[in-house]
Amino acid sequence: MAASDDDLMTNEVLTEFHSATSEKEDDLLASSAKIVLPVLVAKYEAELEKSDLEMIHDLGSLSVSQVLEKVRQLQALVAAYEKDEQREMQRAKLLNIIDQAASGSGSGAQQ
Repeated sequence: MAASDDDLMTNEVLTEFHSATSEKEDDLLASSAKIVLPVLVAKYEAELEKSDLEMIHDLGSLSVSQVLEKVRQLQALVAAYEKDEQREMQRAKLLNIIDQAASGSGSGAQQ
């Protein structure tokens, strides 16, 4: 039974050590966040316009399902833009605009 008591004592010591270490790590992370986050926020606020920051705030307040719906909407928008771009490139090719612009021959209209 002495070995069992030693095992219990070892487990208690390890548990206490783990909690003390976890508390210290949490304190360190919290204090680091207090220093680093304002610097990062200030950097991005300086680079972003007010409308961008408002959009980030709005997106941050969405639920998971709302974010997924927003992603689907953006994917649909990208697909529509790709289709428009493909149509315009085909049109430019038919009008021989791209070849004339590359050769530097001027007006861009087919003769």
